[in-house]
Amino acid sequence: MNLLELINQLAEPGPRDAFFLHHGVAFTSEHLSVYMRGEPSLEAEVALLGVEETDEQMDYHKDGAHWVNFLPLYMVEEMVEGGVAAHKRPVDIATRVLEYARDDA
Repeated sequence: MNLLELINQLAEPGPRDAFFLHHGVAFTSEHLSVYMRGEPSLEAEVALLGVEETDEQMDYHKDGAHWVNFLPLYMVEEMVEGGVAAHKRPVDIATRVLEYARDDA
């Protein structure tokens, strides 16, 4: 999945279990972080990885791919909730998430 797909999913009300299951997210994880592969962008590939797997390393290698810890999932969820409450489009919310990660995190 890419960042925009994740934001779209988080912005939709309702259960996320099927979406997360489809993308291999560990539901039993104590803490999930968004890891990104490649340059940060709306189309960058992201994965939700648990602390048990990554030990919250900034740089994580899995199946020959290099992933960078982008943001904790709870922070992304908070920004999405705020954006939805302000009636912003998912692409605008995703852009704000990128700006936050670049400038404020």
